[in-house]
Amino acid sequence: MFLLVMLGILVWRVYVVIHPEPPKESIVTPPRPEIGENFPQDKKPGEPVAEPELPPPSDWSSLWTRNPFTYFSELSQQSAKDAEGKAVSIELLDIQNPKGAPRVLLGYGSTKKWHKEGDSFVSYKLQSINVEEKTCEVYSEKEGRDVVLRLKTGK
Repeated sequence: MFLLVMLGILVWRVYVVIHPEPPKESIVTPPRPEIGENFPQDKKPGEPVAEPELPPPSDWSSLWTRNPFTYFSELSQQSAKDAEGKAVSIELLDIQNPKGAPRVLLGYGSTKKWHKEGDSFVSYKLQSINVEEKTCEVYSEKEGRDVVLRLKTGK
């Protein structure tokens, strides 16, 4: 049965190749007359229309904020604050200065990670580290301002 179907398809393809369809007539449009000095005034096109003004810039914060309709399963207390839209708290845990390249241990949410100047994480960017004063400056994209974090003493 399969061979008969394949033979039928082969015969059809051979028929199409041997007896092609006649080409369709193409629609030819007459050439447009040139607009020059002797063209009638009432048929000349008017002034070009000015381009419309662009709309004002939109609020792009939805690209980096959490969707309030997303379901968070097994939220910790810190993650619950994030889900409600409150600011994520960052804590400066330690400062080191190995080989003249200072780095800080930052805790945010349930994450603790070492960062150097210029690193970006979550919605923050580490601007500067001051080893002598045991502080670091972090730019918060959500709040749009710099935040100074101090190392907590008396562990």
